[in-house]
Amino acid sequence: EAPVVIVNGKRVVNAGDFLGFPPEALTRVEILPPQAAGLYGGEPGRRVVNLVLKRNFQSRDALASDTRPTAGGRTALTADLRRSAIIDNNTTQLGLRGMRDTSLRADEREAYSRDNPGSEGVTLRPDVRAMAGNFALTRALGGWSGSLVGGPRTQSDRSAVRGTPGPTAIDRRTTALTLAGGVGGEYLGWGLRLAADAQATEGRQHGLSDTKSSNQSLSASLQADRKLFELPAGPISTSLSGRVSRSRFDFEGDGARNRRTAEATDFRGGLSIPLTRSPRGRAEAAGFGIGDADLTLGTTFRKTSGSSGGGGLNGGLSWSPTPRFRLNGTWAHATDNPGNQQL
Repeated sequence: EAPVVIVNGKRVVNAGDFLGFPPEALTRVEILPPQAAGLYGGEPGRRVVNLVLKRNFQSRDALASDTRPTAGGRTALTADLRRSAIIDNNTTQLGLRGMRDTSLRADEREAYSRDNPGSEGVTLRPDVRAMAGNFALTRALGGWSGSLVGGPRTQSDRSAVRGTPGPTAIDRRTTALTLAGGVGGEYLGWGLRLAADAQATEGRQHGLSDTKSSNQSLSASLQADRKLFELPAGPISTSLSGRVSRSRFDFEGDGARNRRTAEATDFRGGLSIPLTRSPRGRAEAAGFGIGDADLTLGTTFRKTSGSSGGGGLNGGLSWSPTPRFRLNGTWAHATDNPGNQQL
């Protein structure tokens, strides 16, 4: 699975808020040992990646590219503008992107036209125009931190298919708006991260048939972790996470209307248990010993609209008898149902 991403050694509300920075904003990237997954709310076997950012960083970037064929075909033009800033725990990212791809016509490919007579004027790839903006802000709020990210996007496609008596044009236009925010901090010994996100998309098509579709989704999630109590080898830690979401899809076309709503609930809980720890330096001097051992246990539950729900159990064991040798084992069993996207 995708790794668990932390920033500056800490879990954040949404790690995606930090992935848009240019590489120059990084001080280093750390890959934590496999047993670290349980400490940061991941299933056994998932790796943990720590992004260490510079404490003070400013950049303004502009990029333009123009791609043209040497023997007929489509051209592509893109332009990007980006503003990035880091001041201690406050970060800012602003971006604007535009692109234009011309269509690829059948008559621009001699072999295709020869094998498919009557395809003059038909497009093999559509003419595409797109524009998107984005922003991502994180701010320190006392002992807590907050984030807000989002942006609009619009795209229009124009293509031509075979029709009677000649090619028929099809125009599609899609607009979307996303907005997500959250807060994170410490409360009564718990590390908490609360987030919510919303997305609205609308699409229209004119041509062979006139259709209209729209999709709205809203979700909220809560993540919590804390140390429970101390063992001789170290503290037992627990992590809990839950997410609820609701979406609605509407479609109109060919005199018919269709509406579908979907709801989903996800829950995960885990324990990270240190079993043994070698005295510092003794294992290296002896070359072999009991070593360090960690046990991770987890449970999952998922329920979607119209399903009876699913879930599973998982566990992981990591043992390192010497600093240069580590044995990792994982086990998992799960029962699941088709998700809303599959349905």
